[in-house]
This record gives sequence, C-alpha cells and structure tokens, in this order.
Amino acid sequence: MSTTSKSSESSESRYTTLEGFYNAFVYVDESNLCIQGGKEWAKKHPESPNHHLKWQYDLSVLEKCIGEGFGFIDDNFHMAFHRYGSDIQPISDEIRARLRHGWDDMTFKRSRFDGKEKQVDTSIVVDMIYNATMYMFLGIRCPFALVSGDADMIPAAVRAAECGFDVHIWSWRGFLSSEFGEIWNTEREKGAPKGLVSLHYLDDHLDDLTMGFSKKSSESTFPAVHRYEEKNFFSSRQSKVARKYGCLDEIFCPTCEVTGDHHMDGCSERRSM
Repeated sequence: MSTTSKSSESSESRYTTLEGFYNAFVYVDESNLCIQGGKEWAKKHPESPNHHLKWQYDLSVLEKCIGEGFGFIDDNFHMAFHRYGSDIQPISDEIRARLRHGWDDMTFKRSRFDGKEKQVDTSIVVDMIYNATMYMFLGIRCPFALVSGDADMIPAAVRAAECGFDVHIWSWRGFLSSEFGEIWNTEREKGAPKGLVSLHYLDDHLDDLTMGFSKKSSESTFPAVHRYEEKNFFSSRQSKVARKYGCLDEIFCPTCEVTGDHHMDGCSERRSM
C-alpha cells in the first residue's frame, strides 16, 4: 500500500497514514458536549426563547473546528468521529449533506435507578487507547481529539500521548477538570512528554456551534423539541435524578422510573398531574 503524508507546519511530515486508514480520530462525549453547551448558551443568550431546552450543535462546524485545531490545511484528510452517549443528537439530511468525515454513534442505556449513563466513559477510554496502541505498532502517525473535560478521560489522553501522538482536548472552559493540567505540564515531569497535549475551549466557538444561531438576531432559530406538556412535566414534577443529570430530553417518571419520549399514559404519577 502506498503511504501519504500530511504536514500542518512545514515540509516535515507530522501526520502520516496508510491508504485505507484514518488521518485522525475524534471521540465525543455527547452528554458532556450538549448539556454543558446548553448551560453556556443559556448564560450567554438569556433572551433566546429556545435556550437550554435542547441545545443542539452543528456537526459540520465541529468538524471544521477540530480540523483546524489539528492544523490540517487542505481537504485531503479523513477524520473518524465517534460519538458516545444515551441521547445522541440525530443527524438531519441537511446536516449530513455538509459533513465531510465519517460519524459513528455508540448508544448506551441509562441506569433505571439513578439516571446515569452507563459504560460511556469507559468505552471512550478503551476505544481511544486501543486505536492509539494499534497505530503506534503499525507506525502510523495521526492526531487524536477528545471532546470532553471529564477527568475520567485522562488515562486515554495520557496513553495516546505516550504512544507519541498529538492529543487535542476540546472542553467547555468552566467544566474542564483541573487534573487535565497535569498531563501537559511537562516542566514538572508530569504527563506524557513523548506526545503533545493541547487544549481548546469550545466556548470560543459557541455561537458558530449552536444549531440555527443567527448573529443578526442573536438567538437560536432552531425550534424547541419538547411538547408543552413535557416541558410542564419537567418544570413542576421533575425528579432530583433528572434535574441532576440534565435529562431534559426524556420523560423521567419519579414513580416508576421509566424514561422515553412516550411515557405510559396509565402511570399514576402522570394521571395525578
């Protein structure tokens, strides 16, 4: 197979790939991205009638931001995006037509006892470590991006850097774990000196990332996704679990702990409202 190379700064190749292999890997913690994105949008645009109900992001803009963060200067590269979560934003036909790279979704169930997502963090860590290790042994150079500020992701970032790969962390400024600071502080001999770990703030791209945002009107024109009765249910009877974990895109019944867009009409909790 022929070998191709990409360079973001000079004629010296920083990223190489074999034909049929990816130039870069991107791992997205969907809940971390969307829940915190909704909170940041609500703080910046309190006048928007649709803020925080179901903040959605433009996948094509995320592609562009991460590609530029990698330093790719042309269109001749292929990134593999992997999204992990329980409530992954669907890709509309309009958005899909604008996407240039591959998107793969890994969906996981929430715990029926506490509403937490199960296996999301561990799956991201395992998949990222696996690909970093495999590419190291194959001798293929490529960068990795991690869209999350969760400290549970640190082992994956460290391992990829130890394998000699550039690692790019994308996080909301207010939700980045302080522990991430240690993995790029090589002056104190912490972290993985063989790789370069860099940080990018999603806050700097909030308006562009927000689906349907119009800078002219300064609000999101993307329609709210909740029916009136669902919003009323959450505002008046939302369980502590749903509030804590931001389950605003699901009906979470505090009586029978059933989630879903179409909750049972026969539930005693719903009938009493």
